[in-house]
Amino acid sequence: KESKFATSALSRIKNDPAIFNALLEKQEELGELPKSLGVLIGDENARHRIVKICNPHCGPCAKMHVKLEKLLEQVKDVSVQIIFNTPLNIKDRRYLPTKHLLAIANSSKSNHSLHQALDDWYTAPIKQYEDFAKKYPIEFFEDEKLDSGIKTMSDWCSQNKIIATPTVFIDGYKLPKNYSIDELAYILKD
Repeated sequence: KESKFATSALSRIKNDPAIFNALLEKQEELGELPKSLGVLIGDENARHRIVKICNPHCGPCAKMHVKLEKLLEQVKDVSVQIIFNTPLNIKDRRYLPTKHLLAIANSSKSNHSLHQALDDWYTAPIKQYEDFAKKYPIEFFEDEKLDSGIKTMSDWCSQNKIIATPTVFIDGYKLPKNYSIDELAYILKD
């Protein structure tokens, strides 16, 4: 009984937004981040912005994607900005999926949903770019803006010394180690 009481009390403290915000502000602060960098899911004017730095072939990034999608369903005033840590190198296996996802996100002509494309990519048990490209054909893949975007993301990650993926920031600060994305639904709800 004492253990259950202690666990419940600690959970209430941990999920207190004031405690979370105090811990958050002691974390590493996110540098200048252009709003147009990467892809954005949700309302760009949302009260809370989560920035996820990821790799299209990273297993933990795939798990994080599913958790962030669930968070977006649970909390309406949240947006997620996805930054791909991908070098501008056609031989790197991250390059083509990143460029393709950027193309889908930047296309007003695309009939594809960015949400669905991200879900299909990250939840696939085996990530085969060729199969993904067939399912999501795009017309303007050679657009120089896409390569420029990849280079800008890669440079930004280098300047901010972000190597590990996924790395998550919320409202400009790195997510505290003792918190998970799953817990944010309780903290960010008003």
